[in-house]
Amino acid sequence: PAGPPAGESTPDGAAAAVPVPALAADSGGLLTALIRHAFNDGELDRGLRWLMDASRFRPAFRSPAELGDDGRHVVRLARGDSSVAVVCVPSFAVGSGPHLFLALAQGLSGHDVYACALPGFRDGEALPGAWDAAVEVLADEVRQAVGDAEVVLVGYSIGGAVAHSLAARLERTGRAVSGLVLLDSPSPRFVVDNGGGAFESSMRRMLDGDFDLAFDAAGWLAMGAYLRLLPERADTAVDVRRLYVRADEEHSWPRWDLGGDVVQVPADHFDMINDPACATAIGTWLRPGSPADPGSPDKERS
Repeated sequence: PAGPPAGESTPDGAAAAVPVPALAADSGGLLTALIRHAFNDGELDRGLRWLMDASRFRPAFRSPAELGDDGRHVVRLARGDSSVAVVCVPSFAVGSGPHLFLALAQGLSGHDVYACALPGFRDGEALPGAWDAAVEVLADEVRQAVGDAEVVLVGYSIGGAVAHSLAARLERTGRAVSGLVLLDSPSPRFVVDNGGGAFESSMRRMLDGDFDLAFDAAGWLAMGAYLRLLPERADTAVDVRRLYVRADEEHSWPRWDLGGDVVQVPADHFDMINDPACATAIGTWLRPGSPADPGSPDKERS
């Protein structure tokens, strides 16, 4: 049975999960072809705005209960005996997911390393109906996954915006994280203001076809949904140590300057999370007594 409509309650008063029909098997190829055509014609901004609009016509959830609490959005990638657990947050670009952090997890030996799967990226899963809805799902599952361990969040690319919101949510609910690492993350404010232009350099690499990424319809529409919801993200300062790991290349976006420590690794934006230098930089920063800012509240500077 389909169950009650989204947002209604079951007879026992609990919110019902949103029913989500599967997408057509060939729709991923069609969306990829359309976005590639838009990019080649210099219409990437228009193509992404079209994805943002199209994402409105998929079922959406506004609470963890509407999504269904299946615990599938935080997975463990490595085990260690350190008291500090590392939780990685991927970009919301199509093709992203926990698999991108496998090499990084291996390089962070001694730590429990987890990775988040952003809600909405699986076919048959509802998209977030609000920015905070996605963050709440991740916050609930991070708490369940790590238990009492100290937590450091690592956000890759535009996933840094999700990681920052997640840090703010955990702090607000009494489970403050001890560190926030941004891996070549663009300023969310710049992305909102510049649309497709902010992603020109990265989309060129993605659409060149030299990456083993799954360009499926669910991923494209989820990317559209997160881009559409990004302006809802609150610029809430988080009182936490911060590290920015910068790629060795120029981008079509400015780095997100929140203060804190900055290191550069000899790899580009896409290769850096597989480069041992990235894991080394994070691991060194995590060690007791490593150079760090005093933990003052961050401030958006670009």
